[in-house]
Amino acid sequence: MHKKLFLIFLYLILPIHLKAEESILLFGAEKEKEAGYYYLGQLAPLQGSKLGNGYVHRLWLDYNNFNYDLNSTNVDAKAKGISYALGYQGLVDNSFSYAGFIGAGFRNTDLSPNDPGNKSAGSKLNAMLLVEAEKKFTNSYKLNFYASSEPNVESYWSRLKLSFGDHIKIGPEFTIQGDPSYDTKKIALFVSDIDISNETKMGLKIGQSKTNGSGHEAFIGIEFVKVLK
Repeated sequence: MHKKLFLIFLYLILPIHLKAEESILLFGAEKEKEAGYYYLGQLAPLQGSKLGNGYVHRLWLDYNNFNYDLNSTNVDAKAKGISYALGYQGLVDNSFSYAGFIGAGFRNTDLSPNDPGNKSAGSKLNAMLLVEAEKKFTNSYKLNFYASSEPNVESYWSRLKLSFGDHIKIGPEFTIQGDPSYDTKKIALFVSDIDISNETKMGLKIGQSKTNGSGHEAFIGIEFVKVLK
């Protein structure tokens, strides 16, 4: 029932979402030996607002697979999700911007073998909270912070990025994510804002991740950001 209600909701709001004069399409993937994360998303302003300053929609589809240790047993998890959120993007001054979102998402998580203590297992409709902030110290030096949570299943994700460069950006990023059943930490070096067309930019990353009960794993990532007008 939850899934049907959420899909009906998306059907009603999606045409409004796509009428925006300008929006951003995001696509990315991170891959390591036995885990990966893949996403496709869109950000678009509500009527009367514009990106970076006003009210926006966020539509997101993703797929996540990972494994964690449970009492010396390796649990393999596969999660498919779709979410929709409304938010506000604002500017305090020319050096600091922020955003906050609230929404809902439907996620199906398969575990093998089953972990009865994992609150995320199965098909669930979850409330979502997201925050973002950016601090520019100079035109070529800035700090970005992103975080999200699904409180009813106690899941969390956050990322801190420090970038250098006037056009192409380079720098380190640190990510933590998990829930009561697992915890993953990642560190990576990224290159972003690589122009591949007038309205599309690309980013690349390489790093290491560690999930409870396992060793360090190398991973690579790629992302694309396209402005739709």
